[in-house]
Amino acid sequence: MSIEPRGERDTLSALAVAAGAVIITLTVAAFWLSYAHLAEVALGHGLGDAEVRAWAWPACLDLFIVAGEIMWLRAALAHRVDLWAIALTVIGSGGSIALNVAGVSSADPLDYVVAAVPPTAALLAFGALMRQVHQALAARLEGAPATLPAAEEAPPRSALAPAPVTLPPLPAERPEPVIES
Repeated sequence: MSIEPRGERDTLSALAVAAGAVIITLTVAAFWLSYAHLAEVALGHGLGDAEVRAWAWPACLDLFIVAGEIMWLRAALAHRVDLWAIALTVIGSGGSIALNVAGVSSADPLDYVVAAVPPTAALLAFGALMRQVHQALAARLEGAPATLPAAEEAPPRSALAPAPVTLPPLPAERPEPVIES
C-alpha cells in the first residue's frame, strides 16, 4: 500500500470534482434535450390534446435508465451482477434513442443524427456519472482515495451500454459474483 503525497491527493480530488461537474452538466443537458424531443413526439402522436401527459410521457423511458443505473451501481458495490438493472438500462436507453430518431419528421439524414445525439449522450454521461460515484463509494468503503483506473485497465465500452464498473481488489478474499435475474 503506497501513501500518496497530499498534493497529489488534492489534485486527484480536484480532478474528480471537475469531472463530476462536467458530467452532471452534460447529463442534465442531454436528458433535457432528449426529454423535450420525446415530449414533442408525444404531442404529435396521440397526446396532442393532453400537454401535461405529453410532458410526463418521456419519464416512462428516462426513469428506467436512472433506475437501472442506480441498481447497477448498487449491485457492483455488492460485487454482484444484476440482470434486471442491465435490462432496465438497455431497454430505457435503447427505447429513448429509437423513439427520438423515430420522431424525426423529415428525411434529412442529419436530423436523425441530431435526434440520436441527446439520448446517446444522456446514456454515456449518466453511465460516467455512476462510474464516478462508484469509484468514490468504493474508495470510501475501502478507506483508500478514489483513483481512476489506468488506461490499459479500462474495459472496452459498447456504444449502447454504460461503462462497466470494476472494484479494486479487497484486502480479504472476494466472494464469487452472484447473478440475479
